Amino acid sequence: MKKSLAPLIIGMFMAFALFWVGHPTGSTSFQIDGGSELPKKSFSKSHVEVQNEPVAVNANLEYVNEVEKVKTTSTVTNTNTEAPNKGDFVQIADTFMQEVVQPTDENYKVEDFDTKKGLIEYLNQYVSEKVAKYYVDGLYQEEQDGLYIIPTELPPWIVKGEPSTMNKIDEGHYQLEQKNSSDLYGDYVIKLNFKKTGDDWIIESVDVQ
Repeated sequence: MKKSLAPLIIGMFMAFALFWVGHPTGSTSFQIDGGSELPKKSFSKSHVEVQNEPVAVNANLEYVNEVEKVKTTSTVTNTNTEAPNKGDFVQIADTFMQEVVQPTDENYKVEDFDTKKGLIEYLNQYVSEKVAKYYVDGLYQEEQDGLYIIPTELPPWIVKGEPSTMNKIDEGHYQLEQKNSSDLYGDYVIKLNFKKTGDDWIIESVDVQ
């Protein structure tokens, strides 16, 4: 029987919250795919494993070497010549965060992808390769028999429905900015930098302060 994502995400939140309290950092500022290389800090596999052990793997599972499933979900695009709509950018950000947390079975094994590479390539319709790799490396563990999610909390992100601003950098680059506050992270500012690739917009880099 497939496991509901709700208890998994709740478990992820609790695991990360415990880690955050026990391992405070000097700064919450980081960058993804922009400027210096982003230090993994708390969003790293070495820090988010439950009880310092790898995610439990069913020893009876057999590896099936098959082509990874192809999803039909497509990114929000702007195909006309008008300036992009802020709502489109918010939707891209929201969809990416939903898609980066993949459905799993009762053993936390990802259902639709067997490798990190396959998931990263799928997420490239929403974000750059470096941004996708950062989140996939922090959330997943690759085993011989497939890909497993690591219970943890997601880092700060755009909150759909909350006020945000959109700034034009040039015709092919825009920045979506939002100020937020949470019990876990306190006050923070997140900036998503969007880049146009063909007719599509993707998140090229992320900056959280």
